[in-house]
Amino acid sequence: MTDPPTELLRCNPLFAGFPEPQLHRIMRFARRRTVHARQVLYAQGDACGEIFLLGAGAVKLTHDGAARRRKVLNFIEPGRLFGETALFSGHGHATSAEALEDSWVLAIQAAPLVRLLQSDPLAAWRALVHVARQCDDLLHQAACLGRYNARQRLAAFLLERSRADGATRTVHLPGRQVEIASLLALTPETLCREVTKMRAQGWIATRGDGVVEIRQPRALEAVLTPARPGERPARRVAPGDTAGTGPGRSKKKAAPKRRLEGPTGP
Repeated sequence: MTDPPTELLRCNPLFAGFPEPQLHRIMRFARRRTVHARQVLYAQGDACGEIFLLGAGAVKLTHDGAARRRKVLNFIEPGRLFGETALFSGHGHATSAEALEDSWVLAIQAAPLVRLLQSDPLAAWRALVHVARQCDDLLHQAACLGRYNARQRLAAFLLERSRADGATRTVHLPGRQVEIASLLALTPETLCREVTKMRAQGWIATRGDGVVEIRQPRALEAVLTPARPGERPARRVAPGDTAGTGPGRSKKKAAPKRRLEGPTGP
């Protein structure tokens, strides 16, 4: 029977190409650790003594910025590695890691892992590729936050985390509403308002166990599809609403625009 921590290591993209002898060598300086909900695995600024692979549960990564304002940067799902950027930067952890629920992790000692990477150019190259992909993911996330509005951010979040469950796609929310709002750079009130709108339109359904069912994934995808230059987004017609669509229907004359009073910009 395969040992779960060993299989977890083998399936991770960073270690997937390692030969078996190297995997067994890594397992000699790794250990399975149980963490409880709200337990901190490392704090921002801590030296990197270990990196972690999440076996089960959920972990959030946060960053304390100006005036100690805490920002959620990511939710870690099972199978994901975290804390590894500090392994290469030498500046300590740039984030804090906290368990959102009872979880278990594979804690890998940093110093022996560094020595292994230094002695094996191919392993070091895999680590470089892994870190580069992490940077790409962060750049993509930053770009989305910069160009997406509130509805688009929520739609992208739901689609990226959705899993096929029969004919329906489901999302297991990894944190509380306030934490998800922080990740999406929204206020909790704005997030709640957008969820309510999507639910009213029949796009999603929410359950009390922290699960969102995506009923109309194409509607969410359409939210992320930019209109062509000069093209106005198509009007959404509610079921049974045929106003303005039948033959012989006359279009209502648009009311004249009111001129804004007051000074105008250059």
